[in-house]
Amino acid sequence: MGILYTTDSFMQQEEEEDVKIKKKKIITDDNIAPRLGVTTTSLSEEQVVQQHEMNNEATENELMKQQKATTINNKKQRRQKTMNEIMLKRIKEATDEDRIEKIKYIAETYKADTNTLELLTKIINSRNYTNSGDKQLHDLNYTLLYRKYRKLIDGNYFNNIPHRLKMKALVFTFDYKLIDYFKRVYTQLDLNETIHCLFLPTIKYRNISKEIAEFLLSNKRYRKVGLKENLILDSLLSFYSVTGNAEAFCELINEKKLRMSLFRFVMLADVLVKAERYEEAVEMFEQGYLEHLLLLPESELKENWNVISKTIAKVLKACILMGNEEKANEIFKLTNSQFKEQNYGNTIFKDLSKPLYSIKKHLQPNISIFKFMVRFYLENGKPNVAIKIFNSYFDELKYIINNNLRRAPLISQVKEFHTLINILLKYLIKGGEYKRVDSIVESITNTNSELNRNYRNLFSNIYGVESESNLKLDANTFALILKRYAIEGDFKSIEKYLKRAHQFVRGGPTIAMVNTAYEQLTKRGYFNETQKLLNLCKSEYGQTATKYNVYLIIKGYALAGKPDMCVQLLQQFRKMGCGPLIGMYNVIIGCYLDAHDYEKAIHYFHEVTKNRIFRMLINSYTINHFVHYFKVAPIENLDKFKEVLDSYLNKSEEESNNKKNFVYPIYVEFLTKLLNECRDIRNGKTEGLTVDVAFRCIIDELRQRLYPIKSNIAQLIYAKRGKESVDDNNIEFIKEEDMSLEKESLEEED
Repeated sequence: MGILYTTDSFMQQEEEEDVKIKKKKIITDDNIAPRLGVTTTSLSEEQVVQQHEMNNEATENELMKQQKATTINNKKQRRQKTMNEIMLKRIKEATDEDRIEKIKYIAETYKADTNTLELLTKIINSRNYTNSGDKQLHDLNYTLLYRKYRKLIDGNYFNNIPHRLKMKALVFTFDYKLIDYFKRVYTQLDLNETIHCLFLPTIKYRNISKEIAEFLLSNKRYRKVGLKENLILDSLLSFYSVTGNAEAFCELINEKKLRMSLFRFVMLADVLVKAERYEEAVEMFEQGYLEHLLLLPESELKENWNVISKTIAKVLKACILMGNEEKANEIFKLTNSQFKEQNYGNTIFKDLSKPLYSIKKHLQPNISIFKFMVRFYLENGKPNVAIKIFNSYFDELKYIINNNLRRAPLISQVKEFHTLINILLKYLIKGGEYKRVDSIVESITNTNSELNRNYRNLFSNIYGVESESNLKLDANTFALILKRYAIEGDFKSIEKYLKRAHQFVRGGPTIAMVNTAYEQLTKRGYFNETQKLLNLCKSEYGQTATKYNVYLIIKGYALAGKPDMCVQLLQQFRKMGCGPLIGMYNVIIGCYLDAHDYEKAIHYFHEVTKNRIFRMLINSYTINHFVHYFKVAPIENLDKFKEVLDSYLNKSEEESNNKKNFVYPIYVEFLTKLLNECRDIRNGKTEGLTVDVAFRCIIDELRQRLYPIKSNIAQLIYAKRGKESVDDNNIEFIKEEDMSLEKESLEEED
């Protein structure tokens, strides 16, 4: 890797540079007096001293004014932040009517945006609006702000607005105009604005920060804005770390001969893991990082517990991805409070300048370390070890509180404990460890359980007030709980935990949460339980069946080999005035073909081609069912299939001109070609491939072969509308739409 990890290298060079900068900033009596219009030669020694004291007082007064202005500004920002938090809290806790009023207020704020009213109306009228929390309101506010600033940037009066509003709009939208604008006005920006531009918070647009950093480095422009070179270099390193460019990261360190800092070490660990250079990440930790920590002063170590724990977590992840269980355990033990002084002599980290135990209290774990270890042992079939590590989480918290280590990362992450629970539940359910799952579920959802009592006690000790809060669980936790009981069709348990969800999840059960139960129930043929769940959600929570719910139930009937029930449910859904999904028809067509009832399959395929929406949504999943039928059907049935397929051509011709189905003949031609190809394969014309591989090739090429067909249909549609042709953008849209719909068609190749 070639990176030098010593902490003393190049310090003298950097110190000399700092001294030069400081010398330029020194103000002497000789250069103060002329600026005040007074010559030092005309003053006595006593007057010079008095004048110097006056200048110092003036400077101090100016500094006090600046500090006061900064304090006032900070108070305003804090007050605004507090008001925003209060408003969000009020919105979250208010009744539906109050929340709608707040949304109307937001709409009034952004009334210049013509799309706002439509967007807000859809959200307010959505069935799951009452179950939306801060996230939907936050996303809405972000969307509206983005549109507002986007419109401002693209408007004709952008150049006339104040500088601060320009910067706010450009930074908020991550607009590339920010680069040119920054180059023009960088000397007028305050430090916070400049630093924010150097560390934009998105991966996609981080190259804006890179160009700004390179601009400031050239000709040492950073000095004009009062920044040090190291900060600009950290911005570049951060860009390489975020984008996973390990080569460029290491090259910059070696080229500039940079001294490694805690921040640079965590970025280096991150970029090496992203680049899958796991061995180098572990080598860096053993040979450079631990030694670096041993040489740092106590005060600096204490202030950087979060950064240190992040570095340890990333190196631990590298060990796990390498499959090196021994080193992963050794690194985990370094952060464990039960790892005593005498144990450090047995670690693999021995060739160090000082005993490693001397910095033990600075090697704090964070929740990511526990997640990595729990997931590692669960994936490797060692649930007992995983649960032991899971239980040690509370031991660590107790140790931290008893020793008054308030700055420990686990303290700030105490409300994220449910993410560790989710990992444990997910893998135990996947492994069929239902008894263990039941035990965990009861302990986390029962407010009087030992686990919840311990949590409340710890919470009270951390924040110094009595707490009635239970474990913070999210919708994902309850989705996993419902999944566990839906697997066995245990409706009573599903009902029980849906009611308990109100105690933990604001607004109670969400539609996404319940969908997990629908999926498992229908997949395993528990149709009576599915109907009970539909009735319960409608009566208790006001949740009517969504398209996705109905799709899951239709798919469940299809897996049970009941195509007529699929059709019956689809018809009931349509009578309710709800539009179906193309995935529902795909499932029905596939179910009839699996039952060798090709007549009904062709009937519903014809129905799809008649629909002005679905005719453009036919995708590879739709055609895939036909290819599978061509592979397994008796040879004599293929001729009958072709006859029925052609018979619907006459029906298309008989339809009135206004409603003539011009799409069906195009797909008949395509299916006929596929039928002939499949016949040839079954007759041995496979060009050296096995039958299975030859059919696999046909299926893999379906998407590509469908694209020109859909382009042709689009041309016909545009011709009927009086347009000559479809431009490239329209065809590209059709292609993208096809791909997105195939991803969202809610089908899997079982």
